[in-house]
Amino acid sequence: DLFFPTLAMKQLVQPVAVDEDMLALAKQKGAQDLKQFEAAISLEHEVAKDSQWSAEGLRIEYSGPGELWRIRNGRHTKLAGVEFLRGVVVSYQDPETGEQVEGNPVFYMPLGAEKTVAMTGPVVDYTVEMEDSLYVTASGGARILQSDAYTFASEEPEIRLTADRTTLMPGEAVVFELEIENPPERYALEWTFGDEASEDGTEVAPVRNRKTTMKHIYEKEDEYVATVRLVDLKRKVVRTSDSIGISSYLGELAGPWDITLEIQQENQFFRSLVVAILKFFINALISPISVALGGEPVDPSAAENYTMVGTKLMYSLDLRRVEESDTLYAGPLTYVGSSTDMVEGTEDIQSLRLEIMNGSMMFIAQGVDDNGNPIEFIFLRNGRMTSPGQLEGDFNFPGVMSGQWTAVMR
Repeated sequence: DLFFPTLAMKQLVQPVAVDEDMLALAKQKGAQDLKQFEAAISLEHEVAKDSQWSAEGLRIEYSGPGELWRIRNGRHTKLAGVEFLRGVVVSYQDPETGEQVEGNPVFYMPLGAEKTVAMTGPVVDYTVEMEDSLYVTASGGARILQSDAYTFASEEPEIRLTADRTTLMPGEAVVFELEIENPPERYALEWTFGDEASEDGTEVAPVRNRKTTMKHIYEKEDEYVATVRLVDLKRKVVRTSDSIGISSYLGELAGPWDITLEIQQENQFFRSLVVAILKFFINALISPISVALGGEPVDPSAAENYTMVGTKLMYSLDLRRVEESDTLYAGPLTYVGSSTDMVEGTEDIQSLRLEIMNGSMMFIAQGVDDNGNPIEFIFLRNGRMTSPGQLEGDFNFPGVMSGQWTAVMR
């Protein structure tokens, strides 16, 4: 053992906190996340196994050069040179200049990119990937000393697919959201929505992209299964998938409906105009009458309390199918009343027509103007089915008021 001492090359590779600047750089280059590792490397003389050395109280503490190697897909590549001092690596090559800099080698693993990302360089690239291996070598006289290889673990990605609704009407839009954990280095997503078969029976190719939010419209009544697959671009395999069921359901909408409009915002100019008119009537009519009858003058500032917000307007609608259509309905609209005396609903609308446009329901008002000419305008918009026999959406009468509406089938 005098001439062949027991020397052991060791390396300890551990994850460390990610440098914020490097994380920002990784995201700038298209990655979604970044892992960072640091290697502590030493060449130890296991002197207890060498009696001729231990008997003299001697040990070897190596100082000199070493080499850092990477194995990727079975290919060994020299990454960088390192320097040992008294058995411990104290410097490694700077990735930009190639000069020795103090410290332990640091490695970066970008995740979730579309293509290969190099984090350092141009002289030395300390970017690693899952399943890469690292080892260190040094020349010990007639021997080449080499550490055991450290392999970066391959974590299994996980995905979770959700939808903003799972029951909807034909023609309504559904928004899918995807959460991804532990993405591989490079990936793509394949989306299928369950309605890809064309009219001649041929299958339509999946939508391939990297979007984690997708909007889709189901045109027909049916039960569908939406699926997303995560494709590992490095390994060219589907790593994981998730699915969710969607019911596109219209049902029978013909029949009586109770519609309620709740005013949530009012136009301030319109409100100021109404308040001014109220004050005029108070000063010109109401207050003089009160005084003439022996009462006190009416304070016109009471008109400042006027507001439409919070008022509910109730209507009754009798929907009927139009020309045997499966998705088109229309029927007479009747104003029922108001929850306050602040505002009244219109009686000028004769009927409503239900249409599904751009993935949502709209009620088109039909009536006549003061000259007897037919008119149409959007009365209720952005409707959606919250459950069978119940709809909701919003309305906006420009320059007057806006709010939410609900419709319940009786």
